[in-house]
Amino acid sequence: MTTTDAAINAVLRLFTLLLIAYLIDRLAEQTRAMKKELRVLRGIVPICSGCKKIRNDAGEYEPLEKYISERSEAEFSHGLCNDCMHKLYPEYASRVTKEDKSRS
Repeated sequence: MTTTDAAINAVLRLFTLLLIAYLIDRLAEQTRAMKKELRVLRGIVPICSGCKKIRNDAGEYEPLEKYISERSEAEFSHGLCNDCMHKLYPEYASRVTKEDKSRS
């Protein structure tokens, strides 16, 4: 093997090692970013059977939405399911039901 071949071989090896180091660094950076973004609730969540509030670490009950929002990236929007609509607003629910049927 000539000195030129040895030099080319050394440069190729160096380039390959640098490329591998760069790829490992990128993978580690992506893993860190994913871990930072991912927030998972785990374990048993103590929830009141009546009002559905959740007991926090301090032993105080707080609304479900607040508990989950503070411990995850979840956001909430509120609406009413059909059962609650009929229970809470029966006169409005019957109008909405009629309007929905007339659209179909």
